[in-house]
Amino acid sequence: MLAAPFQGLRSVLAPARTIPRMPWSAKGSAWSGRPITLAILLSALWLFGVGEAALVNSSLGNTPWTVLAEGIANHSRLDIGGATILVSVLVLVGWIPLRQRPGLGTLANVVVIGVSLDAMRLLLPHPGSVPARALEAAAGIVTIGVATAFYLTANLGPGPRDGWMTGIHRRLGYPIASVRLAIELTVLAVGFVLGGTVGVATFAFALFVGYCLALTLRVFTRHGGDQRSTDELGVPAESLGESTTRATNKEDQMTTMRILGRLESTAGKGAVRMEDRVDTDIDDVWSALTDPSRLARWYGEIEGDLRPGGEYRARLFASGWEGTGRVEACEPPQRLLVRIKDADEPDENDIEVTLTADAGQTTVVWEERGMPLDLLSAYGAGVQLHVEDLADYLAGRERRDDTKARWDELHPAYQGLAADLAQ
Repeated sequence: MLAAPFQGLRSVLAPARTIPRMPWSAKGSAWSGRPITLAILLSALWLFGVGEAALVNSSLGNTPWTVLAEGIANHSRLDIGGATILVSVLVLVGWIPLRQRPGLGTLANVVVIGVSLDAMRLLLPHPGSVPARALEAAAGIVTIGVATAFYLTANLGPGPRDGWMTGIHRRLGYPIASVRLAIELTVLAVGFVLGGTVGVATFAFALFVGYCLALTLRVFTRHGGDQRSTDELGVPAESLGESTTRATNKEDQMTTMRILGRLESTAGKGAVRMEDRVDTDIDDVWSALTDPSRLARWYGEIEGDLRPGGEYRARLFASGWEGTGRVEACEPPQRLLVRIKDADEPDENDIEVTLTADAGQTTVVWEERGMPLDLLSAYGAGVQLHVEDLADYLAGRERRDDTKARWDELHPAYQGLAADLAQ
């Protein structure tokens, strides 16, 4: 009798795994937004500073970066807010070799949080009893989690620290969790040596702030947010021009699915065409498509000669496909054409990727041609997986470990497109 209510409660409390696209999310450039988007962004950053100030005033331990800022403030004429701004600027300088691109939200993050932290430290209480201090610290952690959810859904660029983390992951290939842990521990250690406050709230923050963030995103998703987020796709859906269809699961429940591609038929053979836009420059995308060490972080293991006319062997992560390829055309940084052959099949397929620079972003068009028409829907789902994996990698996200589940999610939609094509 209690199973259904318990499962319902668990569903409500289950944290979100994506960042939803909300009505206030920016659509397009990370340097412009509607008034509501800017209001959400600035309010969220101010609220983040409020949470930081609550932790500082509780005297039970700060977040790792505030531990560092407090340590710097102890050895300079800066207050904690000013030191926070200084640290953010220095981290932004670290973006340069990583070729990370800031947005309006990135710059606002640098200024607003530090100003809010200093202002709210003067207004929030400085409790004396341990229970009151613990309550203020807990409120600070929850506030930071909620504020981060609003900030991320504004979609106007990552904060300096997040961008540094994802840039290191994307450029050097280290797991993003390991990169974050290494950065946070280093910052915490340096701040502690400089005299920053480390305590029980520091560790409570590390344990619980992510869950507060995820629960808030879950609420957003259930009340107006799109489950397939702009962050997950790497670009607002409206700018892609993709089709939208609906797939029915075994319980006849309807879920909305965004489809990046279209299917075509020419001379009895099938073709798949995908278009996406990623938030990085064209040279970075070209490198991710042609450098074997970077391909091994998102696409597959490539061995051989990738120069024009060169041949190579490949094993792809998403599908397990193994075969050979030949580079037919290579025009840096705009066009790559390869001809591939399955190890057990006589026919060859062409893969052509073209890149177009677009105001600091890059439009990616990925086409595969020559597959049997009866397998066109399967290829469509597979190619979209590759395009999503490329976008995830360039955004600094971990390679997915649920490839089969995602393919199963996409395939019914492409079956519908293939059926329309056959009519």
